[in-house]
Amino acid sequence: MKKGVEFEAKIGIFSKIADFIRPLYEKDPLNFLFIGPTGFYVKQVADTLALKISKTINRDAFMVINQWATETLKKFNPTALTFDRNFFEVFISREIELISKEVRRNGEDERYVNFLKTISHSNSSLSYVLEIFEKTWELLYEEKYSYGMYKVVDDIMNGDSYTKRLIIELVERSRKIFEDRQNVYDPLSVYKWYIEELPKIQPGKLGKTLVVSGFFDLTPTIEKMLSVMFNQFEDIYALLWERIDDPSFGQLDKVNGFFMENGFDIPKKKKKASPYPENVEILKFKDHFQENSVITKMVKKLLIAGENPDSIALIAPNRQIMDALAENLKEMEVPYRFKDDVPLSESKVVKILLQPLKTVVSRDVEDILAMIEAGYGGQTPLTMDEVEELFTSLEFMNDYEDPNTRKERWISKIDEQIRALEEVSAEEDVRERAKEQIESLSNLKIVLQNTFDTLEEVERKKRSKNLGWYRKLLQKYIHEKHIVNEETLQKYSNESSVAKELNALVKFEEILLKVEDSISNAYKKVSFSMFYKIITNIINVERFHASERYSNTVEIMDVGNARFVEKKHKFFVSFTDSHYPSLKINPLLMQATENMDFLVKSQEHIEKGDLLLSMLMADKVYISYPISDIEGKPILPSFYVNEISQGKEERDFTTAKRDLIPSDPEEVYSKSERKIYEIVNSPVEVNGKKFSWKATKTNIGVISHNKLMNYVDCPFKYYLKFVADVKGKFDYNRFNDGLIKHRVLKEVYETGKSFTISLNEIKDLVEKNWDGIYLNGLYTYKMPKEVEVDRISEELKGFLDFRKNNGCFKMGKEIILRKRTLGTEKTFKTRVSINGKMYEMEARIDRIDEVKDNFFIETTYEKDKLKATPVPTDKKAYMIVDYKSSLSSSKEEQLLFYDFVLRNLDKWKSEDMYMVFFELKVKTSKKESDEKAYKTKFIKRQDHEYITQKNKRWELYKISDFEKWLLNVLDSMENSNFVPIAVERKIDGFLNPNHQKCVNFVYKCEYVEICSLLKRLKDFTLVK
Repeated sequence: MKKGVEFEAKIGIFSKIADFIRPLYEKDPLNFLFIGPTGFYVKQVADTLALKISKTINRDAFMVINQWATETLKKFNPTALTFDRNFFEVFISREIELISKEVRRNGEDERYVNFLKTISHSNSSLSYVLEIFEKTWELLYEEKYSYGMYKVVDDIMNGDSYTKRLIIELVERSRKIFEDRQNVYDPLSVYKWYIEELPKIQPGKLGKTLVVSGFFDLTPTIEKMLSVMFNQFEDIYALLWERIDDPSFGQLDKVNGFFMENGFDIPKKKKKASPYPENVEILKFKDHFQENSVITKMVKKLLIAGENPDSIALIAPNRQIMDALAENLKEMEVPYRFKDDVPLSESKVVKILLQPLKTVVSRDVEDILAMIEAGYGGQTPLTMDEVEELFTSLEFMNDYEDPNTRKERWISKIDEQIRALEEVSAEEDVRERAKEQIESLSNLKIVLQNTFDTLEEVERKKRSKNLGWYRKLLQKYIHEKHIVNEETLQKYSNESSVAKELNALVKFEEILLKVEDSISNAYKKVSFSMFYKIITNIINVERFHASERYSNTVEIMDVGNARFVEKKHKFFVSFTDSHYPSLKINPLLMQATENMDFLVKSQEHIEKGDLLLSMLMADKVYISYPISDIEGKPILPSFYVNEISQGKEERDFTTAKRDLIPSDPEEVYSKSERKIYEIVNSPVEVNGKKFSWKATKTNIGVISHNKLMNYVDCPFKYYLKFVADVKGKFDYNRFNDGLIKHRVLKEVYETGKSFTISLNEIKDLVEKNWDGIYLNGLYTYKMPKEVEVDRISEELKGFLDFRKNNGCFKMGKEIILRKRTLGTEKTFKTRVSINGKMYEMEARIDRIDEVKDNFFIETTYEKDKLKATPVPTDKKAYMIVDYKSSLSSSKEEQLLFYDFVLRNLDKWKSEDMYMVFFELKVKTSKKESDEKAYKTKFIKRQDHEYITQKNKRWELYKISDFEKWLLNVLDSMENSNFVPIAVERKIDGFLNPNHQKCVNFVYKCEYVEICSLLKRLKDFTLVK
């Protein structure tokens, strides 16, 4: 008996399918078989049935079609060896490398060589090649047919392209492997065995009842296998999808036709006219920020109203939007999980465990540092900053000599340094510093010995014929070296991250086992570098579950994962023309085919079909889209919107006022919103009276210049940033220019090339740092990048030349010169007691120099005007340097704070100190005859005074007065005086009045939108 039943694609379908098959299954569970297209689909049906009958079911009765074919082969041919998809991942990864080397060695077509080189070095190329390879491999078993991607691949194989050339070579090499081995099967040959050989071996029945369900399309191979299966069971049921009058469901006609041709009785039903669900709501937003905020609040409201988290799904087109939604849900304490799996290459633990292999292959110093940071050097009191500082001072960073003798050379150099320091017999403080250096060098020696021991062990083991050596080493790293332990996992912020890393670890071991198995079955020997390349290629393709928490969570997923997921509420976020359809097409197919229209149309039908199924599996669907990006550039909605809405009115949020802090407490959902709401709505009195801005005593923690000057700028800004931990709206890209200049100048002064470096060398340094800073946006494109690189390079070259010709700065008639640079980008930490209170402070200083010729500034007053005369002195002096894009925003208190920290460290306590701001942007004089000038500001500390020169006038300040000012600021911070400058300025600068604004034509505080909400309070006016 053959019977076909159509089921409407909508929420509840799995329950209906379970109800249909329940009596069939319960009648004879051991002679019942349910076959579906994917593991997830089959699991949905099996789980639903198990719930309905309230007892354990026979899971072997529910299988994916390829799983059934493989299990049947193993049953009738127990010695058969089957290669799954993982084998072809390993095979293709290795063979592409070999083909690339052979082509280069034979001096063939240079363009083909470049093509292979690109494929070989691309992290995602393996998946692209594998997709085409698998379809080509299947076409070898079947007659040609015109269907979707198979037609495109068939056309490519009949054409002339580098893609075809590579695929043909891979096919021939794979054929050779199977020809050389008996009783070995790949996924396609398993199907072929089932179709051609099984009926000869077992002509009788394999069971009583067969149910085939869930197929949206059928390849000829699957059709042939199903035709054989129809003869192996007595009663066969085809559970078919109800046909819908839309091109994206066109394959259902083909599926129904196949079953009818095979004798199935299928009731004739008219196609459903509208493919879209009726309960759809269209939401229009001003931008992505508003969309994410409102959508996540809608989710929170649903939960408050009594909905379960697992009845809600957020569907987003990419990971960036998913992460933004997740961040909002986290703020609102809504439980969520990502349904889509994460690339194994993103796992921190996997990267750590791969690091020894990477280091043996690369032999780079940077990779040795990465091993030390990962823990392969053992437990050490040294921080990574201290390790890197020692590497630099010992000149390990630029060691380009033979890596094989690196261990002996480095250990020997450390021993030499220790011996030299042990011979120090100078003053007590010098000996103390030498003792500290000896201790640091001794710790570094231990770390390096442990690290090189690990590398040597890998070098020894890699010659083993049994590839299991690496897994055994991993067990040693984890259990004996404690590379992956509780402390390591806790670095990853929260519980879910720890679970994620543990899942990655399990998947990584699984991958290694499959790689070992595939290599040992296919090849006699594989080089170590090839072994490492294969593993890295596969972890870039393979994915793992980010979380095992499946129940009671809001799921965030993409459309592909959402199509068989039933939810009461589904939100389709960022439904724009760039995402629906997204047309994610294999670039190798695009490059090789001449039939682009067919390729695009086929892909669009697939994506639309997934979208419609996703929508149909929900009671209520929300479609949302922004009309512009954050900068106001217009964004178009998907052209599907009009079809889906069917004339329904949209809910327009674009005219709604954007309130960062809602005025209605019922609209407050996140922790940060609650903190600000409580502050904003506390009773406030102005005009010098008590303020509710004052909280309980605050622990200010480590004091930095950034904290200090944020508080001086505006105490409320300090509160939001450092106490309430509220994220402001801040554009960090505006600092990229300065960040690149700082990095280049760091390298220039560290290498001692400030007077000799050429413009081209500076350009090389700028370009080297560019891509790591500009990850997206306009300046990642070639033309803007070239223009900006030239501009920055010329400004830096001009700055360095100006300093070469004009010294550091002019002090009266004397020019201050740099003798040598002691360090760049240095962080200094100290504990300071002020008036009996202990404070922890740190200063991160751009550059510290030793000054060539020091001058003592003799001062006298004449008619209330300070006269100053620099007089040469033998006393040693240093110089704190800070780079600024513009001196107009510089505040001398920053330099005074740096000096204060250094004065509380032994090395800098008794020496004179020059403090200087260097402006990196040139200021062109109004007089054409004048040279372009790079401006400076300086302060000199000598004895108990600060001396500076402003507008050709000398000024003198007592150091004790600065310390009183500093203590006053710290006391105010500790006592939580957080009065906004919009209410009253209580804290002023030390050298200059505080003229900080809330907003002006070039500046806007990152919290100005929050404070704008406070303007309703009496006398609260933003400072402009």
